[in-house]
Amino acid sequence: HGEIRRFVAELAEDLHKWPAYQRFPAEDLVMLADLVVNTVIHLALDLLALPYGEDENEQISRTTKQLRLIMLGAMAWQPDKGAVPAE
Repeated sequence: HGEIRRFVAELAEDLHKWPAYQRFPAEDLVMLADLVVNTVIHLALDLLALPYGEDENEQISRTTKQLRLIMLGAMAWQPDKGAVPAE
């Protein structure tokens, strides 16, 4: 788990450099980074579990969509409220 925590911490630091995420508290950036890292780890495990010669495009496409959803959802996050506003 030490390596994963290190990846999460490094990604959180990198995210803080992006203007869109500079308003986020450190704990929210870590939460976002954790979602991204765990999604990518899940993809790696799925790819390793594929039978030899099976096409990995479906898993890669699904993960790409998941990451897009995570990052776009994060843009709507309101750190001071801890949630996305209800409509």
